[in-house]
Amino acid sequence: MKARSMALALSLSLLAGCASRPQLPPIRGGAPISLTVVTSAPTDTHAAVRDTTVGESVSTGAGAGAVAGALWGLSCGPLFLLCAPLGALMVSGVGVIAGGAVGLATSLPQETATRLHERLTQLQQTHDPLEELRNNLSDRARKHWTLSAEPPSTAINVELQNLFLTSTREQRVGLVMQVRVSVRPAGARADAAPTQKAYEHVGPSTSLAVWLDEQSDFAQTSLRSASQQIALQIIADLAPN
Repeated sequence: MKARSMALALSLSLLAGCASRPQLPPIRGGAPISLTVVTSAPTDTHAAVRDTTVGESVSTGAGAGAVAGALWGLSCGPLFLLCAPLGALMVSGVGVIAGGAVGLATSLPQETATRLHERLTQLQQTHDPLEELRNNLSDRARKHWTLSAEPPSTAINVELQNLFLTSTREQRVGLVMQVRVSVRPAGARADAAPTQKAYEHVGPSTSLAVWLDEQSDFAQTSLRSASQQIALQIIADLAPN
C-alpha cells in the first residue's frame, strides 16, 4: 500500500513537472539588444469571443481524469511505476474532451458574440494593441539595456498571438492577451533554437452592457493595462536581479 501511495505521488509530480513554465535567460545590464514586436494572423469571429466555462470545465475535466488515470495505473501490479504516469496522461485527455463539451453548452448567443467581436475590432482600430505593447516594452527595456539592431546583440522577438474576450455564465466580459517571447543570446549559432516562453494576461471582467457601451472607457483601459502588465512581466524575467 505504501508503494502504491509513493507511485501516485510520483505520477502526480511528473504531471506537475510537465506543466512547469520555461525560464528566459537573463540579459546583463547595459548589453545591446534588438527588440522586435510582431503579431500573428488575426483571429476569426468565433475565436474572438470565448466562453470561460469552456476553460473551467476543461481544466476540471483534465485534473479529474489525470487522478483517475493514475489510480488506474496502480492496478498494474509490478509495472505500476510505468502504468501510473501513462494512465494519468491517457485519461486526462478524456477529461479534457468531456469538460469541453460541458463548457460549450453555455456559450453566448451568436448575435451577442458577433456584437462583441465588432466591439473588439473597433477597439483595436482606435487603440492599436501591437503599438501599445511595443511602446511599453521599449520604454522598460531602455532602463536596462541598449536598444540596437547591430550585431552582436541579444535578439528578443515578441509575438502578440491572441487578443480575445471571455464571457461567463453571467455574461460578464473580460479581455485576455496572449504573447510568446523568443530570446536568442548574442553570438548564438543561426540554427540554434531560441528560448521561448508564453505569457497571458487575464483582465478584470464587467457586464456585457459596459463592454458594448462605446461611451465607457473600460475597454480601452483593459487593453492598455494588458499591454503594460505583459511588458512588465517580460522585462522582469529578462532583467538581471
